[in-house]
Amino acid sequence: MRLRETPQGASLVLEFAGDLYDDATAERMLDHLLVLLRHVVGDAGTRLGALPLAGETERARASPRGNRPPPPPTPTAACTN
Repeated sequence: MRLRETPQGASLVLEFAGDLYDDATAERMLDHLLVLLRHVVGDAGTRLGALPLAGETERARASPRGNRPPPPPTPTAACTN
């Protein structure tokens, strides 16, 4: 990985082994790094374990429910003999 300062900001280049990672995986790793860096810059006092890697979109996609609220509890039937 190379980070270079440019007049427009910063330029980050990631070189990766194409036989181990596909382009989508490499992009996702860079996205994780950017999420992490944004949070560090935004609040340098955040504990390391509290720093997120995934952005909102990825967290929502990874959740089994997406952005939907949890379903109401299913009533249980009582069995009496």
